[in-house]
Amino acid sequence: CMLPAYAQSPERRQPLSPEEMQKTKTGMEEELKMVRSDTAKVRLQLQLASLISRDNFNEAIKLGLEAVALAEKTGHTESIARAYLSMGTMYLMNNRYDNGLEYLNKGLPWAEKTGIAQLQQSYFNNIGQIYDRKGVYEKALDFYRRSYAILEKQQVPPARRAIGLMQIGQVQSRTGKYRESNESYKKALVLAEQAQDWEKVSGIWFNIGNNYNDLGEPTLAEDAFAKSREYRDRDKKKAFPPASSKSANN
Repeated sequence: CMLPAYAQSPERRQPLSPEEMQKTKTGMEEELKMVRSDTAKVRLQLQLASLISRDNFNEAIKLGLEAVALAEKTGHTESIARAYLSMGTMYLMNNRYDNGLEYLNKGLPWAEKTGIAQLQQSYFNNIGQIYDRKGVYEKALDFYRRSYAILEKQQVPPARRAIGLMQIGQVQSRTGKYRESNESYKKALVLAEQAQDWEKVSGIWFNIGNNYNDLGEPTLAEDAFAKSREYRDRDKKKAFPPASSKSANN
């Protein structure tokens, strides 16, 4: 039987409780009153905008625009790049894709000027997500690949690299490239297993099973779904991986 889709999205972050949110917000507001450096003020305004963006989007955008204006006034390349990134990300997270793409496209040249690989990777990933959600899959795949190339070169933790490959695999699947998608997913499996993230491993096997179904290979699909169920159950128990599991290359 088919399992519900899960573990397909990028990393989930534990939300702050209302009390933690208010305490953090108050602390940032107090710190903003004390800082003298414009670049430090930009940084704090962006952090505060990001913090409140889900609960008070309009106020967050107002803060973000103030940070953009201040960053541009300073002429500080990294501050400008991060301000545009923050604006683009807030619009992305609130499903306002055209606005998000506008700010990310404005900020990408600034990010490239900084030479900061992590900053460029954030731009590539966010632009890829917007194109993905808009259904512009070839562009999404291009930017996801650029993002992953940086993750791979920087040798970031395996779990993050696995997410990058999952994003690539998902777009390949959506465009009917099921075998290419499974190759991406199998590479992601190796990384997710290194990270001992069994929930992610379960989700990847589920996606592989879906691809095999679309390829008309039900036996391989059911084998993948069985692995997904087994890893899901093990994850609930916080146990080690199934001793009977095969390599991701099988």
